[in-house]
Formats: sequence, structure tokens, C-alpha cells
Amino acid sequence: MSVSGLEAIEKTLVRIVGARDGASLRALLSPTVVSSFGGDPWVAEFAREWAIDDPRAEFWSCLRRVLRLGGARESGFAGSGSETWVYPYVATLDLADPERFFDVLVVTGARVRIRSGPSTSHPAIVWLQHAVLTWKRDLSIPFGLGSAARAEACTEFEWARVETPGGGTSGYVNWQYAYGPVGPRLYLQRVGDRWTITAFVSGD
Repeated sequence: MSVSGLEAIEKTLVRIVGARDGASLRALLSPTVVSSFGGDPWVAEFAREWAIDDPRAEFWSCLRRVLRLGGARESGFAGSGSETWVYPYVATLDLADPERFFDVLVVTGARVRIRSGPSTSHPAIVWLQHAVLTWKRDLSIPFGLGSAARAEACTEFEWARVETPGGGTSGYVNWQYAYGPVGPRLYLQRVGDRWTITAFVSGD
């Protein structure tokens, strides 16, 4: 599906992330951009919250990951000549019980291994693709101190303990192959011909 100007803004963002160019990112921010729930919707607050002027900030790795996962149209938005897209697409997941959003992970690939234990040395017990799983945070395994993958993951957990629907199968999935709908996410809004960043938030 072709969306006017969307591919161009995605390519621009990929370039900005590659260069970790805070000044160019700032030029794409809406004047009322949101950086956190309950925070002040201003560019200065966004820049401070996410440290966009620091090329070493974890923000850049996290933004790269959500862009790579791809986005989807935000169905709840309505406006003449306007639309909103959210990255990653898993943030648009529709659940009957909104409280479940914190306890859900979405498998983001095809034939992703769910393993019997939290390492690649443990055997796969099932292969899944784009499945919605129950996330057992209290049984998940965090990254070790100094892990280089921590920033890229956008989560504190290297291995997530998960269950298939109905509690049929339990195991572990690596951070590279799953993402939660309340994880860090990017919102782009088009008004007329112009796309801007309206939010980069985490949680709910």
C-alpha cells in the first residue's frame, strides 16, 4: 500500500538514525511532540527526555529498531487530510482487555524458536510466526551488566518467558524476535503533504 510521502520520511529517518543527527531529527518534530505520558508536549522537553543531541544515547538504537520492525496506520485517528502511523506495527495490536497490553509480546518473525531455556544451547520446543504470546515478566532473564545489545533491544530482558494462548506451551524467546505493544514506539503524523514526529513514548 502506497501512502503519500511515507516512504520518503522513513528513508529520511533511517539516514538521521545512521548519523545520530539530533539537529536533523529536531527539524522533523512537531511543535507539540510528546516524549512521555504526563510530560510537557514541547520540543525542548522531548530533546531532554531522549537526549537526542547525544549520539551515545540509547534512544538512537531503540529508534533504529522500531523503524526496522515497520509501522502500521493508527486506526483510532481520524482527521480530514491527515493520518497517523505508529512504529513498530505491534503497537496497533487490538486486545479485548487493555490491561493485557503489559503482559503481551508479539513474535515479529517467521519460524521463531521458542526454547526450553534462556540460551541458544537449549532446544526449540515450538516454532512460531507473528503470534501473540503471554509474557511472564517475573520469570524473564535480564541482560547482563555491560551488554552491548541492551540499548538495541529497547527492553531490559534478553530472554522473555512466554506462554502460547491458553497456556499450552511455555518457553523462552530472545529479544531479537519479539516486541511488546507498550514498548518504545514512534508516531508519525501527516497533515496535508507534511509528515512530522508527534511522539516517541514508552509504557502507557
